[in-house]
Amino acid sequence: MTALQDSPHLLKPGEAAKLLGIQVSTCWSWLRSDQLPHLKISGRYFLRRETLLQWLADQERGGAV
Repeated sequence: MTALQDSPHLLKPGEAAKLLGIQVSTCWSWLRSDQLPHLKISGRYFLRRETLLQWLADQERGGAV
């Protein structure tokens, strides 16, 4: 594992799904359709915790999904 993958600020899709309270398959679907803010590095998906929490707050205020 690299330092990037070990960062407490970066979540893997399964961790992001748990944070959002959704199924992992839903998280993957949203990632592949660019509905969630994410980084794709060497074919692997990562989500910044802070960005994901901000995205979630925006959804609560009626932002686009």
